Amino acid sequence: GSHLALLENRAQSGGVNVPMVAENTKSIYQQTYLAMRNFEICACHDLSEGGLAVSAAEMCVAGRLGLDLDLGEYAGDSAKFLFGETNGCFLIEVDARHAHAFERRFENLPLRRLGLVLEQPALTIHNQAGLLLTLPVNDLLAAWQSAL
Repeated sequence: GSHLALLENRAQSGGVNVPMVAENTKSIYQQTYLAMRNFEICACHDLSEGGLAVSAAEMCVAGRLGLDLDLGEYAGDSAKFLFGETNGCFLIEVDARHAHAFERRFENLPLRRLGLVLEQPALTIHNQAGLLLTLPVNDLLAAWQSAL
């Protein structure tokens, strides 16, 4: 992702392809909009700049809450999975009272439950193999406020 490339001082010009937009993107946006109108969504962040890890960190910073992400059985390139920028993909917080309705809304669209929002202010990411990282929200905030 672009944020990972900035941290690693990789050039962003030449050879970087713009991701293709999936055919179902319009439907995903429509259902997300309807879920927002029906107050099913508490928070939402796109994965287009920095990918899942950056979106999760920014959501933790914004709400000053923790997040426990479980990548499950995913055993591929963790950096690509966490920092891959995906158009038409969102990290969405749904109130437990509305989870069933929200999941029904996305029945024929890609949807994956990834974790839980926690009162403990830390971002934790793990997969089936174990813990990948734990970062306190204060550390995320300090990194967000400092220059690259």
